Amino acid sequence: MKEKKIGIIQMVNIRPDEFQSIENSYVTLFNFQSEHTTVFRIDSYDGQRFNLSYYDNNLKKTLTADPYDTILLEKTLGFASYYHGGQKRKYANLPYIIHPVAVSHLVASFTVDQYLIKTALLHDSAEDCDCTIKDIEEEFGPSIAKMVDGCTNPSQVIPEYTKLKRAERKRIDLEHIIKNPEVHLVKAMDIYHNMFTSIGADRYYMKNKVVPEKTEVLANLVIPNDVKNLVQSSLDMVMKL
Repeated sequence: MKEKKIGIIQMVNIRPDEFQSIENSYVTLFNFQSEHTTVFRIDSYDGQRFNLSYYDNNLKKTLTADPYDTILLEKTLGFASYYHGGQKRKYANLPYIIHPVAVSHLVASFTVDQYLIKTALLHDSAEDCDCTIKDIEEEFGPSIAKMVDGCTNPSQVIPEYTKLKRAERKRIDLEHIIKNPEVHLVKAMDIYHNMFTSIGADRYYMKNKVVPEKTEVLANLVIPNDVKNLVQSSLDMVMKL
């Protein structure tokens, strides 16, 4: 960028005559002064500059940039990083994107199914971000959108459910999970990673609320025994703290 240099060096494997075709892709800009990286969406290209948007704790902000100050990211990771932009993990105070990336790696250790791996990267996008299942469908198609919807707790996204008591919300979420066995591996790895990144949470709350709830979820997941045993070990670990 000419008037406010925040970014990156080059466009990768993209010719100037192809800039128009990469609208709705994702770029990363690096601030050399703060050493902070932000993921942006290319909303449009007017022939000279990109119009970009990004999220900072669920607040959408916009920016313009010279094409030669940008570098493309892989689409699914870019999408997840964009919508989780600025978010922190609740108890670990780490960038939120670490969680879906970790879950996707865990899923990939048990399957080569690219739909499941991509779903793992996107599994919290509709639940925790300013993003909808329709947005995901427009970007990745109905199959992945349906799988992400299967990972999404209804009590977090349907307004009339958010006011219910915790036990009722959890019952609704469990029923939803049971109906979507194709994403049970993602849900299992989500629980596993959440246990290890929630060590800083209140121990009474974790042992008396979270672990019993997750134990019930785990009991209803259709997954191989070795996966179930792995997840159970993370729950046991929390109970021993």
